[in-house]
Amino acid sequence: MADTLPCDPTAVDAEVTVYLNTTVDGSGRPLGIIDGYQPSHALAPVLTYTVQTIPTVAGINAALEEVFFDLNVGDDPAFVANPKLAVVWYRRIERRRSLSVGDVVELLGRRYAVARSGFQRIGDAVTLSSAARDE
Repeated sequence: MADTLPCDPTAVDAEVTVYLNTTVDGSGRPLGIIDGYQPSHALAPVLTYTVQTIPTVAGINAALEEVFFDLNVGDDPAFVANPKLAVVWYRRIERRRSLSVGDVVELLGRRYAVARSGFQRIGDAVTLSSAARDE
């Protein structure tokens, strides 16, 4: 993380859970990407791994950006010399799609929806689905 040094005494290991938005309309179009996250949308938990963060607003925002990077280009050797094992498994072995608008990231007990720009804090009550779409 850009603003966190490995020896920073205020940094904590934080568990991250990633939920893909699985809601589609009658034509099969992904509503999360079209409309952004809505409370009625179904989410599928697809990945849990650990990031280091400072439990401040700036630290949490940096950790969320790190998760977005990880799940979009974090397994690409052109961007990362030594990618995280969980990210490689997610992208290359499970062949999951990238993190997109409408998906949700849980960090330090709070949930954040991927917005068109950045992340938006959402409530804790979400609808979970049993399986993730891989499109």
